[in-house]
Amino acid sequence: MLTTGDDNQVICWDPASRKLDNKAIVNTKSRQARKNRASTLGEYFDSQSARAVSVNNGGNGDVAVCANDGSVTIRGKDDLGTIT
Repeated sequence: MLTTGDDNQVICWDPASRKLDNKAIVNTKSRQARKNRASTLGEYFDSQSARAVSVNNGGNGDVAVCANDGSVTIRGKDDLGTIT
């Protein structure tokens, strides 16, 4: 199970053990959205906050993370820190 939010983190949880399995940052870039910003009380830039994360279960298991500035990054399921 994957989660993301306004804290510049993408976290992979192991539901069986109820523990954190893997963790990475959303983005290192510091930019704000030009318009239609997602509401947040967080202190991070829009590029470092996210609302959506998705896993490609039918293929190789890549993970897509969409930041609040509209940018999308694709990562490997086994290494969330590496952006492909």
